[in-house]
Amino acid sequence: MDIKNIRQWLTLVLVAFLPFHALFVTVATKIIVGPGSAPLAYLALWKEALLGIILVLAAVEWLKKPRLKLDRIDSIILGLIGLSVVVTAMTHGDWKLYLFGFKYDFVPLVAFLVLRRVEWSSDFLDRLFKWVLVSAGVVSVYGILSMYLPMQWFVRLGYSDLHSLYNPDGPLAAYQQIGGSGIRRIQSTMSGPNQLGLWLLLPFSIVLSRRKV
Repeated sequence: MDIKNIRQWLTLVLVAFLPFHALFVTVATKIIVGPGSAPLAYLALWKEALLGIILVLAAVEWLKKPRLKLDRIDSIILGLIGLSVVVTAMTHGDWKLYLFGFKYDFVPLVAFLVLRRVEWSSDFLDRLFKWVLVSAGVVSVYGILSMYLPMQWFVRLGYSDLHSLYNPDGPLAAYQQIGGSGIRRIQSTMSGPNQLGLWLLLPFSIVLSRRKV
């Protein structure tokens, strides 16, 4: 198997299993250190480690046939990064805080910048869309079931017996509620309902883009 195929398979694994990240870390943390513990940091780094390997493979592959031409998308990404450096230097100047924000704001864009410079086969794209839709089906079904599952179910998985609260020294809340209504907000396998809603835009977009008119 060549570098391209390895990169594509690792990308499939990352995309397919990323929606289950919070559930995996919660359950694994309970198994390793017991209930009532905050998510273990080294367990949460699996996705960054996998993305790092993918980017290294992409860089090696690109170096074999380097193309330095930048288009509008590249210029926008690089411009935003440059602007962030200037703004940080002219305001608070806290570069440790800047790097923390860079992880969330720009690492995905940098990954996109690198990965769009290598080739992706049509078979890979078809397989990727199928894996995302399968993941979306599992996440959605579990999300609906979680509306009715008893609290003890979540506690056994490693969640806290609280709801709508964040405790940095404890496990994730089992779910959030809408005000004082007692109605649960679906978060499914993720760390919160907002994360779930944002991620569901991905399979939703795939379905819309592949509809036959």
